[in-house]
Amino acid sequence: MVLLLLLPTGFCANISSAQNYEYTNPLNYWERGSELVDKSQYDEAIDNFSKAIKLNKGEITIENIANIYHSRGLAYMKKKQFKEAIDDFNNALKINPAKPEVYNSLGLAYSMMNKYDEAIRNFDKAVELDSKSATYYQNRGLTYSKTQDYDRALQDFSKAVALDPKRTSPYIGRGVVYKNKKMFNEALREFDSVLAMYPNDFLANFHKGCVFSLMNKVDEACKLLESAVRDGASRWPAMKNNIRSNPDFDNIRNSTCFKKIASE
Repeated sequence: MVLLLLLPTGFCANISSAQNYEYTNPLNYWERGSELVDKSQYDEAIDNFSKAIKLNKGEITIENIANIYHSRGLAYMKKKQFKEAIDDFNNALKINPAKPEVYNSLGLAYSMMNKYDEAIRNFDKAVELDSKSATYYQNRGLTYSKTQDYDRALQDFSKAVALDPKRTSPYIGRGVVYKNKKMFNEALREFDSVLAMYPNDFLANFHKGCVFSLMNKVDEACKLLESAVRDGASRWPAMKNNIRSNPDFDNIRNSTCFKKIASE
């Protein structure tokens, strides 16, 4: 299954670029670290977040200390340093145990480590604290899908759709579950719902192509894969490798059109 768990967005402070990087106020290091995260400079970001924590002598609020730990943990997670990320998330929760976004981040980290029970427990806590967030239901649904608990996955995806009907990932999540259950018409309905809103959504076209391949509809599958590659190859660099190795395409693998797509 090709779906991406959603990392939290907007966790960085909205600030202007700093000119002098030697600060006395630890908040400035937090802000600078946030700038560096936006530039994908995670090592430097972590260094600045660490300075913010080390320099604090009570100038900043306890709530902001929790936010700094969370920000540094997210930077560690971008580097796939999951132990360090989890330590920082737990430090944030020691300060403020009522932060659903941190439980969501813990769930993401554990899911990326294939520790699905721990991931689900943390998503449960996030939902308990904030039952209006489509993201938390979506991420828990994705984790249930990985464990093949499809009924619970469908429930969570449906809840995410109800909370945020314009969000595409829950529809795609439901579609993938239906595909895995060989309920192909239901799967196509979900992907079409996305394409009705966003005609060039490459993931919807990709997964719809998977379904048509499983249905032995060669021309339809190839056409959708061509669209997915055209619109999404730059955003999903591993797409071509997935196309070449994905067993969903075994039915069309020897066709001329598939070979062309896979070889380009």
